[in-house]
Amino acid sequence: MRITISASHITYGGGLAHLNKMIEWFGRLAPDSEFTVIGVTGQETMFTASPDNFHYEFHKFPSFGLPARMLWERFLLPRVIEKTQCDLLFEPGSNGKFRVNCPTVSLLHNIAPFSEEYINAESFYQKIRNRQLQRMSLAAMRSSSSIIFLSEYCREFFDGLVDLSGKSVAVVHHGKPELRAQGKASGIQGDSRIPSEYLLYVSHIYRYKNMYETVQGYLIALDKDSSLPPLLIVGETYDLEYREKILALAAQTPHADKVILPGSLDNDSLQELYAGCRIFLFSSTLETCSVILIEALSHGCVMGCSNKSVVPEICQDGAMYYDPYEPQEIADTILRLHQDTSLRERMSENARRRSESFSWQKAAHQTLALFERTLNGGVCLTESMDEEEASDAGRELAVQATEEK
Repeated sequence: MRITISASHITYGGGLAHLNKMIEWFGRLAPDSEFTVIGVTGQETMFTASPDNFHYEFHKFPSFGLPARMLWERFLLPRVIEKTQCDLLFEPGSNGKFRVNCPTVSLLHNIAPFSEEYINAESFYQKIRNRQLQRMSLAAMRSSSSIIFLSEYCREFFDGLVDLSGKSVAVVHHGKPELRAQGKASGIQGDSRIPSEYLLYVSHIYRYKNMYETVQGYLIALDKDSSLPPLLIVGETYDLEYREKILALAAQTPHADKVILPGSLDNDSLQELYAGCRIFLFSSTLETCSVILIEALSHGCVMGCSNKSVVPEICQDGAMYYDPYEPQEIADTILRLHQDTSLRERMSENARRRSESFSWQKAAHQTLALFERTLNGGVCLTESMDEEEASDAGRELAVQATEEK
């Protein structure tokens, strides 16, 4: 198989983590297939070490902003794809709005642009941007031969927005991280901002993450139990006004120094933070399949989470749930997890057990199986096999496809 991956819209975050893992495992499971990644100038250092069967092209034009990217995807990218002579186009982001002369598999990472509550809270420019992203995503899914949803929640969410009849559809969860070796140095060692004990919230700062309500709940709990450790909110600031609102809330109380926003940290530092936190909190209401949640589960974090969107599907019995819009519920959950030792032990074990359901190898195998179904009229010879058998069969199919060409 010759597969082209459209990646010019990929940025740091869950979408990049997903694509890098797919690249790694595609290289292992389908070594005789040929992959071309089409990106934009500036992305050269973003992608994982290239397997032997991967080729990268970086183009300058789409780096000039959203209008340039729209023109690129509508008029120029189809020509670039045709030159790769691929059998299939994979769009891990589903932002395309073009037609190509080969089957297309799209994947949607972000459902925030489909939330009226989220859009209405944004600036005028962001409103326009999200409306355009919504139109582009829907157009891409409608024109795709097959669609990958990252969760059952996501598939149900779009079932009424896109006609899925006649398309091959797969639900493919993210995988879990490969935990680093004990004793490896990380960026938090010697960082004066990181206390020895802490509650943790990891996510980029957006309004739909409900961090403000989380801080409200934490402050309520802190008034009832002063032994609660500080709350760390770790992530890149994409909404400066919202960040300032969070800090202003804490500043109105005697506990301003116990709400800490250190910004984004490198991956090794994050893994150490997961491993050391007393309670992990996550209050988002708009997720497709959060890598952050799976990372926290893998570390056996004691988790208090939103009962909205995909969160219960991912965590199941590995978390306690609260209404993310109700600070008192958040406070009650924090206090119970902090004070009940036996509950903490049980929740930590549940989290680790739940994390075993997630595998990047399985995710890549399921994705390759959908590619095969898309190319073979809904038939996949490798779908019922395990990953090792699928690898051998995939090599044979790739040889056959090459010979046919």
